[in-house]
Amino acid sequence: MLIAPVMVDGAELLPLGSTLSGHITSVRRVGLGIRHETASLGFAFTSVTLPNGQIFPLFARLTQVDNGRERVNRDGRIQGVRSTGSMAYRASG
Repeated sequence: MLIAPVMVDGAELLPLGSTLSGHITSVRRVGLGIRHETASLGFAFTSVTLPNGQIFPLFARLTQVDNGRERVNRDGRIQGVRSTGSMAYRASG
């Protein structure tokens, strides 16, 4: 669900409360931490439902997450943080 309207050149393209629909395209778990040190999650958005119920096809790519730890890579996948990169890990080591 959009928590802020999508604006293009000062005009509202998608209103607040619109719902994006799609599917998960990729999941990668951490594993043993040798080759895959971070988890990742990919999405494909295929439609948007406006608050008034209208549905439109959509192709969108994730560019940012509203969180200070994870990041979004060039492919639009959410990339987790390394477990060894935390202050707690460093302090315990």
